[in-house]
Amino acid sequence: MYATTVFAILSLALSVSAEPKPVLATGSSGPVTLPLYHASGRPDPNAGSRAGWWLRRKSLLTRRKYARHLDATAHAHLKRDIVDFERGLAGQEVITTWERDTMYSAKLEVGTPAQTFELQLDTGSSDMYLYSSACANCPGGPKFDYTKSSTYHAGDPSDELQYGIGYAKGIWANDTVSIAGATVFEQTFQATNDTDDSYANTTISGLIGLAWPALASVAMPLWINLMDQWDDKRFAFALARVSLTDGTNPWEDGAAPGGVVTLGEESAEVMAGVDDSLYTGEIIYHNLTGNDYWRVDMESVNINGQVLSTGKNLSAIIDTGSTLLTGPTEQVKAFYSHIPGSSPTSYEGTDGFYQFPCANADQLDVQLTFNGVSYPIDYYDMIFRPVTNGTPDIEDGMCFGAMFGYDFDNINWIIGDTFLKNVVSVFQYDPPAVGFATPVTHRAGWYGANKKDAGRKTQKGPHRQDNHW
Repeated sequence: MYATTVFAILSLALSVSAEPKPVLATGSSGPVTLPLYHASGRPDPNAGSRAGWWLRRKSLLTRRKYARHLDATAHAHLKRDIVDFERGLAGQEVITTWERDTMYSAKLEVGTPAQTFELQLDTGSSDMYLYSSACANCPGGPKFDYTKSSTYHAGDPSDELQYGIGYAKGIWANDTVSIAGATVFEQTFQATNDTDDSYANTTISGLIGLAWPALASVAMPLWINLMDQWDDKRFAFALARVSLTDGTNPWEDGAAPGGVVTLGEESAEVMAGVDDSLYTGEIIYHNLTGNDYWRVDMESVNINGQVLSTGKNLSAIIDTGSTLLTGPTEQVKAFYSHIPGSSPTSYEGTDGFYQFPCANADQLDVQLTFNGVSYPIDYYDMIFRPVTNGTPDIEDGMCFGAMFGYDFDNINWIIGDTFLKNVVSVFQYDPPAVGFATPVTHRAGWYGANKKDAGRKTQKGPHRQDNHW
């Protein structure tokens, strides 16, 4: 994840409703009766052969819940049994999207007994950090109370971790971490006690880095440790749009269902590392060109039939932790020159951003080409958000573009969620590669749903530049 000025114009606000409380009958001389409900769980079509699976699972859940009451030998057996049980299995975790897909997060559990947190998912970094109960200024969700975990171990002070959302400081610690049904014992992470990140008014409590060990500060990334339990060493994202999941105005603050992340090996009980119900056709893989980021070669950026960048030397980082598309300033300038009415923004600190008439958005046909395969981006995703009405020198009906220009050393393009919402993205360990596939469902966005669709560019799947796709 790279530092950008985009978060300076964001304001996250989430209204949290309290859980309903049970209402007890009053004024009766007899006892109060509360109904109990039976939850049968998933039906098992092969009960004879799989009954043992359910028995082992129930045993593990009970022993893990009461792990603090086990002696050393029993605790060692529990640890062994969990690893054996989860080996080769995978899970699927629901993702949350925040304020028009600015960031995506998922739940995981830390400690013994487990405490549940929501962390941002970031394939552009490798460390994990989690708000500690010692943090006085952590702005987002709940904090990890390490005093309540019997498996927590404190380590050395951590250097400051830098992200696009801000910095995080604390100490290195390790504890049991679980996500999507898979567990890592003694996973190292930063227990954060000081930060200026942008998670205020969300329920996010930190970040999971999903890039390669070369970027990690001190510890093996969580996904690498999880991968040791998988036969299928891949994980995948199917990101959703906020406006397509709840029917509300996407420019409003808050959270909404944001898709799913799947991990690991297919089994009889859980999803595969790549859930084939999420995509159509085949997954097309693109080999990595480095051992740090999920970095691949990108051949071109195309707009309305114009090829703006050519050559295999366009390094592109695939980053779920970045909201937008970021490219070299001259190439981005050339891109917006093909959108009538576009111009650079004039706000302080927004160098590299452009605005254009919102009414022109549905005429955009934008594609990114990797290894001869072009992937379209829905016009709706090329709108970052409308320009605030009433601002001097800016007309009503203008929109900020979802691509901005910035010149980094040794990096050409950063491919964020603007593009990744249009594909199912697959991250493969061996051979190292990123794959893209066409999502099963792709619908027009809120903006298009409130306009006349005459002449609108329709979303199509990937196609080869040589017309053989």
